[in-house]
Amino acid sequence: MPRKNYGIGRLSFQDSNEHELISKNFDKLTMIQQQVINLRRIKKPPITLREIGKLMGRSRERIRHIEVKALRIIRNPH
Repeated sequence: MPRKNYGIGRLSFQDSNEHELISKNFDKLTMIQQQVINLRRIKKPPITLREIGKLMGRSRERIRHIEVKALRIIRNPH
């Protein structure tokens, strides 16, 4: 089944610009946002939303919302 794209795109760490954005703005995220970004975007292989939800005691959808907000902060830190 193809992965759904919720309009946020997938950060590729092959792209040094995206990697730089995350490195530069990671400290602007809350602790839970940092954990989600780390598990979904930095860790190889990435962990699914469902798995992260189980680890954190939250729903898959709530983890997706946290990820979307974190990516907005990373891409637009102002």
